[in-house]
Amino acid sequence: MAPNSLFSVEVKGLDHLDQTLALIIDNLPGAAETGIENALRSTADAAIRLAPGPVKGAIKIEILNSEGGVVQGRVYNDTSEVPWSSYTEFGTGVKVDNEGVDEAIVLKRATKIPWYIHVSMVPASFARYGYPLVTGLNGEKYWEVDGMYPKPYMKPAAFNNRERNVQSVADAISAMIREANGNGTS
Repeated sequence: MAPNSLFSVEVKGLDHLDQTLALIIDNLPGAAETGIENALRSTADAAIRLAPGPVKGAIKIEILNSEGGVVQGRVYNDTSEVPWSSYTEFGTGVKVDNEGVDEAIVLKRATKIPWYIHVSMVPASFARYGYPLVTGLNGEKYWEVDGMYPKPYMKPAAFNNRERNVQSVADAISAMIREANGNGTS
């Protein structure tokens, strides 16, 4: 008796499986991009909640690359809208946050400390920071500034949203797989 003569196997549904796999392969980059966009929006929203005043309006998102199986995006400060928004995150002068890299402080610190800001360049509420008000040789008033403490909003937003961001990508891909499968379950 030959070994294959006892039973036979017929596989049905391979056409459906092939179609489902083709849909998944075709739609995976778009689903990943959707998940990344959701993660970027979530992180930007968190940063906006943490950011002070006008800095909120400088927080933007963008997809940088979505070709070749790679999706990259960023949440960033649009310094064309609020030129000093990055200084809010990292601080300035002697109060800059070097993020644990001593060499980085050289890149972020003003070349001359203290520096002087004409009173007309900042709101009257600037006085609350306690900088000395001095009179220049021209008789005009200036704030003497040695730096401002950082008020991080981007870093905490990114850090606190890490798991949620990964889940956003996973959810978008899972939803696409359910849709490709056609029955709403994975």
